[in-house]
Amino acid sequence: MPSRFFPSAREARFNSRNNLEIFREIRTIEEHILVAQSNGLFEVVVDDTVMTEYPATGVQNPADSPSLDFYNTWKGAASVSLEEQMKTVIGYFKDLGYSIVRRAVNNSTTFTWVIKW
Repeated sequence: MPSRFFPSAREARFNSRNNLEIFREIRTIEEHILVAQSNGLFEVVVDDTVMTEYPATGVQNPADSPSLDFYNTWKGAASVSLEEQMKTVIGYFKDLGYSIVRRAVNNSTTFTWVIKW
């Protein structure tokens, strides 16, 4: 039986992330990588995830697209939670040996993931 009931700071930080969204983001990127590899490519640009898609599928008002919040966080807006989610995605692929960066889209309101191997 655990000797404590209160989470450590590390556990609290982990539990504060939206792990389901991180999982979905990673799985979508992985699928793009597998398709690109099967086509003999060494790079993929991903723009259809929660963090990158604009306007987001199923969102009536494009201004409500989650990708805008992720972009603004990347560019310096204060959202520890969203920054932590993006860092987790980046860390996951870097740990596997991939190069992954965010690249601003021409409209300057969203970004794409650029992954190389």
